[in-house]
Amino acid sequence: MKKRSELTEDQFKDLCAFLSIIGTRFKDFTIVQGCFRSRSDDLTCLIETHFECFDGMDFALSGIKAFVRMLSTLDKTSSIEVRLDDESVFFSDGQVIVDLKKIQGNFNENPFVPDDEMKRILDQVANDESPIIKETIHRSVVSNIGKMYRDFRAKAVTIRQQKGDPSKGYLVVEENPGYGPSGATRRYTVGLKTGFLTPIKEGTRINMTNLPYLFNKSDVTLEVKRFTDAEIVAIMHKATVGYLSISTFGRSALVEEDA
Repeated sequence: MKKRSELTEDQFKDLCAFLSIIGTRFKDFTIVQGCFRSRSDDLTCLIETHFECFDGMDFALSGIKAFVRMLSTLDKTSSIEVRLDDESVFFSDGQVIVDLKKIQGNFNENPFVPDDEMKRILDQVANDESPIIKETIHRSVVSNIGKMYRDFRAKAVTIRQQKGDPSKGYLVVEENPGYGPSGATRRYTVGLKTGFLTPIKEGTRINMTNLPYLFNKSDVTLEVKRFTDAEIVAIMHKATVGYLSISTFGRSALVEEDA
């Protein structure tokens, strides 16, 4: 079935920015009725957003990094036409046409997470209780966390309790052992203004993926809630890329500090 849409200059800019950010963690780009909702390659989180310019469209494209390179050849100061047929998705600025073959069959590395599966995930979140943490992190701090994560080759962004006052908490990015210039471990820490709104067992930490902190052009809202499994927490981030609203969902075990 053939379909057509048009991306404004801002919509095209937001699409390219979004793809550039997720391209290190997602191989494929899957759209269902304008919505992107897929798990990262390492299965540490799920990202969801909605592209109004793709409303009513279903398609999946392989190789986000190559996709971004091809889109970069189009004129970013003009509107972009998008056309779908049974085999391809076409992007055109009126002069240059980018022809991308759709993924066929079951070869999609990052398939769309359907509504019923998403509902099962969310049903496990204890929404009837107050969140453990709810904090808005300024974009400058978000950017610093992303930079330190890369520089330190860190394994996670971690939420820790303050010793002596477990109601207070902070985010920490810790260097992967052995990568420091002198062998010493470096740390970047940021205090949480609101701390723990509901308590967790003293001496535990929460590990998170750094992917939400790559959306560093906006403030990021972090919310941590209990799961139906008492040893698991749901981790939700909200950010923006231009006019796109980005939601990230992950989960983590409550890990004892000496584990």
